[in-house]
Amino acid sequence: MSRILVIARLRSVQVAAILLLNAAFEAIHPADIRKQPALAAINTDAQEFSPTFSADGKTMIFSSTRGGGYSHLYLSRLVDGKWSSPEPLHAVNSQFNDETPFLSADGKVLLFASDRDGSVEIPRDYQGHVRVSFDIYLAQWDGKTWSNPKPVHEINTQWNEKSPSISRDGRYLFFSSWPFGDMKRSRIRMLDLKSNGNTIDDLPPAINSGNQETAFVPGEDNTKYYFSSRRPGGKGGWDIYQTRWENGVWEEPTLVPGNVNTEGNEAFLTVSNGNYFISSTFTPDKKDYDLNIEPAPAPKVAPVVKKVEPPKEAEPTPTHEDVLPADLKKMQKGGSFSVRSIHFDFDSAELKASSTATLKMILNFLKENPKAQFEIIGHTDLNGEEEYNQTLSEQRAASVKDWLVKHGIGKDRLSTTGAGMSRPVIAKRGKPHDEQNRRTEFKLRSEL
Repeated sequence: MSRILVIARLRSVQVAAILLLNAAFEAIHPADIRKQPALAAINTDAQEFSPTFSADGKTMIFSSTRGGGYSHLYLSRLVDGKWSSPEPLHAVNSQFNDETPFLSADGKVLLFASDRDGSVEIPRDYQGHVRVSFDIYLAQWDGKTWSNPKPVHEINTQWNEKSPSISRDGRYLFFSSWPFGDMKRSRIRMLDLKSNGNTIDDLPPAINSGNQETAFVPGEDNTKYYFSSRRPGGKGGWDIYQTRWENGVWEEPTLVPGNVNTEGNEAFLTVSNGNYFISSTFTPDKKDYDLNIEPAPAPKVAPVVKKVEPPKEAEPTPTHEDVLPADLKKMQKGGSFSVRSIHFDFDSAELKASSTATLKMILNFLKENPKAQFEIIGHTDLNGEEEYNQTLSEQRAASVKDWLVKHGIGKDRLSTTGAGMSRPVIAKRGKPHDEQNRRTEFKLRSEL
């Protein structure tokens, strides 16, 4: 690509402004804005947003446009209760936009978004300008410096991918995604890092309401999350909402209480050392984002009660016998179907004899279609512990594969994944919901 085209690319301040959550307001900086001495070296008349912290809370990496035009990553350290003058993260920054960083819990992995050279290019516009999407990049810390950032190919597309984060247990990667130049269609997506198929799912409508949801980050524990949305019922433009994900069920989001949200725009919230760090414009007419600190509420102390453990998985009851989809031979790569007539012993991956009829139908299809390859995905109901059900679902998927291989199907045509209780058909426990959620899914990973 020529230098002229690089300069001509649509990576203007206007494009950066889309990321900064519609900050196209009049350029004024009210004198009565909340000034916090601890952040005096951080906040400027440019954009400061999307902070992320080391585990001890003493190192902050954040995005800023203070260099002029493009956004880059900066590092600041907490010294005597104040954040030091930020230093550019030269080992990671490019000559284009670098922003929305996320630091892993062990401080060894840095994820961020960039539209640097090497990002996915989009067909040129009518003026012949090269257009480059934002992609997610990863850099690793070796104890002395950051490695050269590499694109995360599993999730990068011609759409803009921004605001990456990782769940506190390290299993799920979350990010925001929207078509180039159309943030109104922003949605939050999730990649299961332990899945063999790199399956990417949209979060449910309770989260993705169609109101420009973005900046999804983990909270104080492994079940709590925060994100930004322009949905009705907020205090200003973008507001910060909170939700929980427990036993495969997402809680209905609510506004974060207290002084977090204002009549302006709140774009990012990060929790560190008992404080909320928020990116805010404070008022509707203020153009630039600044960082703000608000104390997080003290965790509630739950009363001590005797815990009654639910069964590891509800005892299965007989279900109707499945037949394979009539149009299975027309299924496209990536399509899937589920069956509930593959049965297992209670709390076991041992196949029951009642599963044979369905297994034979799948066996015959694979023999008649030698190009077909399946990912076998096990699903459990919502009873019991998440870790236990995850392991059980993996073992059950493996049992199905073993049966098919034993009966003549090449093992390279089959892969297995356990979804556990993470993707219920119906997010409820008890009959008949348990029977609906316990299933074996077959996902086509080849052309027929």
